[in-house]
Amino acid sequence: MKHILPETESDIIRNHVRESYLKPAVRRGERVFTVNAGAIHRSLGLRNRVPLVCAALRSRKFLDENGLRLISKTGPPSGQSTTVTFTYEVSDPRQHHTMLFVYWLENHPVYAKRVQHILARMEERQDQLCTSAFTVGEILVGPYKTKALPAAKQIQEVFESPLVEVIPYTLVTADLYARIRSDLNVSPADSIHLACAAQTNVDLFLTNDASLVGKVVPGIQFIAGLDTNLF
Repeated sequence: MKHILPETESDIIRNHVRESYLKPAVRRGERVFTVNAGAIHRSLGLRNRVPLVCAALRSRKFLDENGLRLISKTGPPSGQSTTVTFTYEVSDPRQHHTMLFVYWLENHPVYAKRVQHILARMEERQDQLCTSAFTVGEILVGPYKTKALPAAKQIQEVFESPLVEVIPYTLVTADLYARIRSDLNVSPADSIHLACAAQTNVDLFLTNDASLVGKVVPGIQFIAGLDTNLF
């Protein structure tokens, strides 16, 4: 018999920050964002739980699960006050590439329209939409963490359809990855995305990470941002 553990207050705090602070920052293309403990305490309607809020926001679990690095923490020495403010950096670049699909799958109010337009133009031109198996895995992390199994199934169905070609990571990809890592100043995660695209000889690599725009990678004709007027 399977048992699902109830969500703790710390889980609620971490999930709130992920949904209300981290995801909006990534959607805006920002790598750094701040969170105030008092604001979180008030928005969740908590009472006398400021120490718990502060502990949740500086926890290794929160940082590791979301690919974050804690840059600074301001406030009193106790570190347990409504004035404590945490500044984070999105240190895991996978967030930026994965969010392109999240904008589409979650019908984001700002970016989903742009992504839908790009998909419509691709269909008109009979272009093939590609992504890596790596990205699919990253998108599925959220639903599995929240036990949203129907949502995970729907996501899998999208990537199993003819709409998207999912690029596997093979020995050829590994060789391309090594070449990209040795030639370009990009992260391991970015190198995986680029290697998968290069393996397929894509015409356009679309990203929300401005640091990759304009880089030259054999096998990829153009690397452009989401807002580039190519469609």
